[in-house]
Amino acid sequence: FTISPFEFGGLNVAPYFDILDAHSEILSGYFPVLFDGVHNFEFTDRVENIAFTGGARRFAIIEVLHIQPEYRGRNLGLLMMSRLIQHFASDAALVVIKPHPLQYSLRDEDDPRPSPYGNMSREDATQKLADYWSKMNFRPVPEHWPFMVLSPNTKQQPLEDWLHE
Repeated sequence: FTISPFEFGGLNVAPYFDILDAHSEILSGYFPVLFDGVHNFEFTDRVENIAFTGGARRFAIIEVLHIQPEYRGRNLGLLMMSRLIQHFASDAALVVIKPHPLQYSLRDEDDPRPSPYGNMSREDATQKLADYWSKMNFRPVPEHWPFMVLSPNTKQQPLEDWLHE
């Protein structure tokens, strides 16, 4: 997994885009979801309407969380995500994810071989992941699906409940 918290106070700061872009092309793709304009340090209204940040600027991106196939189906991803947020992003105003099924990450779109993960389309697999993360109250960002955001202060159901679903 990768978690990237960013906080910029003061006057001499690099624009968010430059920092995200310096990390990776993948993280630079989060910029237009969160901000309007290269030199804007405020979250967009569409993000604020989902997860009110109160003007705070600290955010975390959880880029990848992978559960080995033999451990899936037990809601361990919810437990791990909750612990990641608690440990690394509890003081962030916003946590951002982009659910994407890893089984398609390394495959060519035109690969004629069947997926080792079944015959679910990439879109259906992405929707299934988005539905899964919505159990934690991650909400889709309008006009930027499948990006999702969460305010870490959102009340969650007890972790034990997830393990017994």
